[in-house]
Amino acid sequence: MKITKRFFQILSGLVLGLSLVSAPAVADKTTAADYFEAGKTAFESQKYEEAVSQITRAIEASPQKPVYYYLKGLSLEKLGEFDKAMNEFSNYIEISPESPNGYAGRGKVFLGLNRTDEAISDFDKAIEKEPNHIFSLLLRGTAHGIIADYERAFQDFNKAHQLEPNNQNAIFNRGAMSLKLGQLENALKDFEKAITLKPNDERVYNARGIAFLKFKQYEKAIQNYDKAIELSSSDGYLFKNRSIAQEKLGNLEAAQQDCLKAKVLGSDVSCESIGS
Repeated sequence: MKITKRFFQILSGLVLGLSLVSAPAVADKTTAADYFEAGKTAFESQKYEEAVSQITRAIEASPQKPVYYYLKGLSLEKLGEFDKAMNEFSNYIEISPESPNGYAGRGKVFLGLNRTDEAISDFDKAIEKEPNHIFSLLLRGTAHGIIADYERAFQDFNKAHQLEPNNQNAIFNRGAMSLKLGQLENALKDFEKAITLKPNDERVYNARGIAFLKFKQYEKAIQNYDKAIELSSSDGYLFKNRSIAQEKLGNLEAAQQDCLKAKVLGSDVSCESIGS
């Protein structure tokens, strides 16, 4: 199983454990608080350019509020302005060096840019500041998984699970690392719980299908790929995996159809060898 960032899919939507609460509306900060509130509303409405504009005004009015830089960094990241986003998270770190959030935010940007070593360094710093910073643990686990350091990735996801036993991302990704480490039964247990917590997560059905392939339980593998494709029919990787299972069962026509569909959807597959 190829481990990619799309396999984990835990980056989007994380706010890194920082509650974006409104700034106190005291007399000399009211204007900054109003701008921040408008920026937060714009961010939540996915109006990221407006969020940047409003939060910039908040910073001009009150430049020592780290949460302002944090939300501006998140907004810039959403806009693809990665260098500017990192600069805002660095500003957060300068103002609040003992908080893990600036390091976690900057590390998240590094990770999205495939600058994995720098990302891990920032997540290390965040966890040093707060050992139970669950978002940094999840993100560092993702980074370790991308560079195939599956044991360390497992440790991070396992700790995140211990901190939040019902965190579906922690459970799923721990299972994914168990799968990579050859611990198939443990992987299946985690996938089962992940499905219980989030029944419509196509990642889990795909991963469970891979586990059943390794167990040579091809019909169960196909059942899981069927469900994954029902949930995400535009992912060629799912058709590619189902094609493998179909071929193992001798369903060559179905395997060929799935393989061709995977190719149409952009997967790098060779369908000529099916049945040979």
